[in-house]
Amino acid sequence: MSEIKFALIGCGRVAERHADALSKTPGSRLVAVCDSATDRAQPFGQRHGVPSFTSSSEMYRSVEIDAVSIATPSGDHFPRSLEALGFEKHVIVEKPPALRLEHVEQMISEGRRRDRRVWVAFQNRYNPAVHRTREALLEGRLGKPVLGTVRIRWCRNQGYFDGDSWHGRWATDGGVLAQQAIHHVDILRWFLGEIESVESTCSTRLVDIECEDLCVATLRFKSGALGIIEATTAARPRDFEASVSVLGEKGTVVLGGTALNRIETWEFAESRPEDREVPQRFSQEVPNSFGFGHDTLFGRAVASIALGAPVEIPAEEGLKTLEVVHAVYASHERACRVRLDEHPRSSRLGICSPLPTGSHGENTLRDVQECLSNALNLEATDRRLIAGIIGDRPSQYAKSPSIWNPAFQSLAMKALYLSFDVDRHRLPNLLKALRGWENYLGGSVTVPYKVDIVEHLDEVDPLARQIGAVNTILRTPEGTLVGFNTDAAGGLHSLIRPHAGRSSPVLDSLQGRTVLLMGAGGAGRALAFALAKEIGPGALFLVDRTPERARSLADEVLRTRPGVTALPQAGIPEVLPRVDLLVNATLCGQSGVRSVDARTIVTLEPFSPLAPANPVAVEKRSEDSLPEAYRRCVEASREAIQENNRRSYELAFRLPGTAVVFDAVYSPVETTLLRDARLTGHRTLNGKAMNIAQAAEAMFHRVCRSYLESHSLWTEQTYQRILTVMSSVW
Repeated sequence: MSEIKFALIGCGRVAERHADALSKTPGSRLVAVCDSATDRAQPFGQRHGVPSFTSSSEMYRSVEIDAVSIATPSGDHFPRSLEALGFEKHVIVEKPPALRLEHVEQMISEGRRRDRRVWVAFQNRYNPAVHRTREALLEGRLGKPVLGTVRIRWCRNQGYFDGDSWHGRWATDGGVLAQQAIHHVDILRWFLGEIESVESTCSTRLVDIECEDLCVATLRFKSGALGIIEATTAARPRDFEASVSVLGEKGTVVLGGTALNRIETWEFAESRPEDREVPQRFSQEVPNSFGFGHDTLFGRAVASIALGAPVEIPAEEGLKTLEVVHAVYASHERACRVRLDEHPRSSRLGICSPLPTGSHGENTLRDVQECLSNALNLEATDRRLIAGIIGDRPSQYAKSPSIWNPAFQSLAMKALYLSFDVDRHRLPNLLKALRGWENYLGGSVTVPYKVDIVEHLDEVDPLARQIGAVNTILRTPEGTLVGFNTDAAGGLHSLIRPHAGRSSPVLDSLQGRTVLLMGAGGAGRALAFALAKEIGPGALFLVDRTPERARSLADEVLRTRPGVTALPQAGIPEVLPRVDLLVNATLCGQSGVRSVDARTIVTLEPFSPLAPANPVAVEKRSEDSLPEAYRRCVEASREAIQENNRRSYELAFRLPGTAVVFDAVYSPVETTLLRDARLTGHRTLNGKAMNIAQAAEAMFHRVCRSYLESHSLWTEQTYQRILTVMSSVW
């Protein structure tokens, strides 16, 4: 069996248990550790003789790794797992696999798509006491199930919650049910099968936290058995009990101990001689609540990766147990019994507090306005939620306000989408002001800041970090700015899904295609990673007016996918006859007059990216109307435009007749590139569908998600409504 190389992310308390288990697992080796805090990562790495990192993406690029063990705070499990899968690693994640059900579903989907395995650390299933009880149930020794109970009576005082920033918070942890009792709920469900309905009451009694320290729930199993969950961390002055009991028509079993490591009751109507030995034989003494189950878990994971053995506790099992947790919380939130087949979801677990709707004060508005070169209507923004697009001059060319604002109106949201025109030197100050503006939801980032803005944000989503560009920002209630990239999702949506009246997609599939992508800026980077993933064994050629930038992007994409080649612009004619899809992600062809600097302007609209574009900049005049500015720019560049257009038209004939030409530019509707492609017999697609898709993705899944969830609007119907409205008003 070949050696499986593991990395460990998160160097807190449970991480030592993971590292210890790995040291006992034949065929495995810990090769790296990572934690955002240097004072945790370095000592941990030194103790185990491996390199330490504070950046997981850097770790993946620096060390050869097969699998990742994730032992970070609960709210961090999903992004860490998704990032690991994105780097083609197998994943073992501590419980719960994530806090939101849709996040676990996404992890499962991503694991299947990439043929990578995902385990959840419900290690108590491997305890001898638990395993022997499961065998008895499967043998039918307890007969018809009658009652199953979970009883947690533990002590967690205020110091436990004050010791870090994540325990006891809805966004990052949950209360006693999601944190302490989830192992026992998992075992009860594993013993007695699927649950039909739940009714619960939760309370916060003795500590100052967002979540509950006391939860009582009644369950009805599909088998007809009933269940009770009684869980609290408000026992004083110490831990007293952690048990799971199963009562059936033919017997009773009670498991206890700090990690369900002891059989405390083992009695049957039809006893066997070996029964008297079972409690002692299958009970363990354990040093802490983690028990020894991680040893078996890592051993089975190694066998699964190396030999193809089954995944015994996959993410699907974590999803089923998390569904019970959500049902319990949802029942309390709705004050009624809920059925699990209706897929109830908590409106709080894994979600930041609802965003405020009041004014943050005139000073904040003035701080924002001072950073901008365009004027905001301060009176209109005073008592609304605000989203906006950040760029050099989005007020002059951005389509976003005209599609976001009608979407807000259709959802009866008191929200307004604005343009934030900001010069590069004022960008950090604008972000600082937006952090302090409580009404600011987030929004979009456009040229030329998609790459530059990354270093100024507080957090960046793993996908956006990998791409190296951000086009969407979310402001959390705590005032942190988190960056995402939805350009990739929008681009793929426009190519391989029906839209804008089309009954079928432009392309049925990208698998095995040869793609030429022009542009290595913000949108180009996003599309490069997305296309490289989708084409599989196909080929991706990258071109940029700056060859070094194309080569750098190609090197980055090659770390995750083969078949990527950087080309100089002079190399375009050579590859065109093999191209199935030609994509433009540059500004070449985009409508509008742009500022080169404080004194000159230029237009790229008459140019095609297929051929060298050399526009001539002209002096900026304050008295110029837009038509006059266009006229002077075009007149100065007349010869360059003619040569560019002639060469572009010639090159378009080199494309196979079946090739598709896609321009991410959405205005004008037909760019010079698309005109040449249409006239030479090719199917064409402009950037409208991409921009609508990425805007809907950004609004629904990122910027407005907390609001929509807190108002029971985070549904597929809402998402489709946003897409429909944005398309209809374009």
